[in-house]
Amino acid sequence: MEIDDLVKDDAPVLVVGGCGYLGSHIVLALLHSPSYSSVSVINRTIQNNRHPGALYYAGDIAKEYDVRSLLDRIRPRVILHVASPSPSANKKTQNQINVQGTEILLKYATESPFVRALVYTSCHDAIEIDPENAILTEEAATLHTNKSNATPYQKSKANAEKVVITANSWSLRTVCLRLPPIYGGGDSQVIPELLEIMAQGKTTLQIGPNKKVFEHVYIDNAVHAHLLAAKVLLSLDEGLDLRIDGETFFITDDGPMPWYDFARKVWYAAGDRTEPEWIRVVPMHLALATASVNDWVGWTVTLGRRRQEFTSGGMAKLKKGTNFSIEKAREWLGFEPLVPCEEGIRRAVERALEGADPDRLVLRG
Repeated sequence: MEIDDLVKDDAPVLVVGGCGYLGSHIVLALLHSPSYSSVSVINRTIQNNRHPGALYYAGDIAKEYDVRSLLDRIRPRVILHVASPSPSANKKTQNQINVQGTEILLKYATESPFVRALVYTSCHDAIEIDPENAILTEEAATLHTNKSNATPYQKSKANAEKVVITANSWSLRTVCLRLPPIYGGGDSQVIPELLEIMAQGKTTLQIGPNKKVFEHVYIDNAVHAHLLAAKVLLSLDEGLDLRIDGETFFITDDGPMPWYDFARKVWYAAGDRTEPEWIRVVPMHLALATASVNDWVGWTVTLGRRRQEFTSGGMAKLKKGTNFSIEKAREWLGFEPLVPCEEGIRRAVERALEGADPDRLVLRG
């Protein structure tokens, strides 16, 4: 029997953080799904990325009154918790939203007689990365701790994961989805940042040997995984003999590649025609030294309030890479990437260049 056959068509669903990039795409997909009777959104601000048919509520998950009153009003059967601050936000903000907000949401979801399941959007930053770039499974991965040499964002996402998994019970079933950087049409980070590098004429610059592979996930694939997880969790009520609750899952395009390989696919799709012999390689140790100085200068100038773009942390990530297995998601969730990476890049760049002057990128690139 298919999962869709087991999920009743009267389940209200709530997306926390549904006005963000991933959240708004999840909302749109839910609106087109026959499995849910209503789609509601809680977001701090509800002016952006709205879809007709969804119900929007302004609220802060770090405030108990907001969460309690809105859950009583919405009465969702499943919650998709996508809310998270930017990785560059300060420590206080990270802990307020990722940790305290998640704890409050879980507290009242557990107390609610209506909520049966919660899917939490985690990320690869929550775990220690294998320095050898070996393929990591969920069982082999280690979460950051408060003592880890990690950013406030990384620690807060790890702590949130622990809270979500600990809260799993028969009355409230929880799962965590660990995502690498998300790209796609309209994304504000991956594709725009790469196109800006191209516009600055830096496509001939390469830091390090470009050997370690990295993971990405196209927006449609990320959305697909969330809907699958929600359906499987709800299907436990209907007799599905597959216990995914209390588990974590890596979700990727299943197409790991060196960072500059991915970047060059984006640049090529945008019109760049840099030849291999034009590439200038900066040794990693020099890049790390420069980034360390930039860390110190940035901290001194801003008193630690703002993170710098070219940091030792960023260089360390480039040095390590990311390589995850999605076999568990395949077997337990039935997940398979809907859109291959090459097609995802083509779509994302096409969307990014809509209304733009492509000659600006090519001439400066």
